[in-house]
Amino acid sequence: MNKLYNFQNWISESKDINFSLWLSGLTKKDPSLFDIVDEYIGDKDPTIDLENLLDTLDPGQKKELRSRVEAKISTDSRADVTTSIQSIDRPRQKTLFKLFIKTLSFFDDVVVEKVPREDWLIYFTTKKIWREKLANLSTRITSINGYIEKIPGDQKWVKAFWGVKNDGLFCYGFYTKEEFYPIQEVKFSSNFCRFISGLGSQLLWEIKRDFMEVTPDKLSLLMKIKSSVDGFDFPSSDKFSLYEKHLLHFGWYGLGVWNGPQIDLSSFAKIKEEIKERLKSYRWSDKIKISLVANEFWIHLYVQIKQ
Repeated sequence: MNKLYNFQNWISESKDINFSLWLSGLTKKDPSLFDIVDEYIGDKDPTIDLENLLDTLDPGQKKELRSRVEAKISTDSRADVTTSIQSIDRPRQKTLFKLFIKTLSFFDDVVVEKVPREDWLIYFTTKKIWREKLANLSTRITSINGYIEKIPGDQKWVKAFWGVKNDGLFCYGFYTKEEFYPIQEVKFSSNFCRFISGLGSQLLWEIKRDFMEVTPDKLSLLMKIKSSVDGFDFPSSDKFSLYEKHLLHFGWYGLGVWNGPQIDLSSFAKIKEEIKERLKSYRWSDKIKISLVANEFWIHLYVQIKQ
């Protein structure tokens, strides 16, 4: 009786091992399966190999998980790396973003900078990261490794990015000099702000500072203002826009008449009047206050939402 019992246990354990290998292999081919898997292992240490994590599940959990994965495979044969737009409240999205930041935190020399980008309210990028080193580190975090494997192996370096687009979506992922590889696009809600504020990584200190106490209404207004002013068709040779320290900052280079590094006062007065008139055409114009500065061939417009 004991021998039979032990033999049945051995058979059960063999199936468990095969299940772990099977599912681990599937997630490498289709990272979207982590939407299901993370419901079972999302609260466990992400640095542990996926196979070992799956082995910690009890037989009932494994049976249920296998059934759900097989059902998904039968109804969806696509393996798209970009996760669809969902609510940030879902555990999968929070887990995946934390793992993304955790992967970057393995690099002691990673440098983050804010970069002006026309279609983004705020945009951060890292300096170059060697792809091979990133791939080696990410094998410790299987959820992220599946996305990195989509980047061609002949790319020597990648950069990570994250930020808020003008349409209110928070996007993050990796990019090379040739292409972007987004991981997720999610609604940048007040829930997301609270979530990101609770993350302790130094990589996020600036975005936490810039969006501290930003309400949904204020965020919506910021996006409207930036999209509108980005569309101003001034005859300048260069321009930029970014959000920083509760201010929208726009710049146009070479606009107006300049005498050396100093702008002609009458020319500056005309520019100020034109900008004010354009802003008045928007319904939100009475909710903002502005400041205009001319310095070394640049016209700077600062926009702040009234308290």
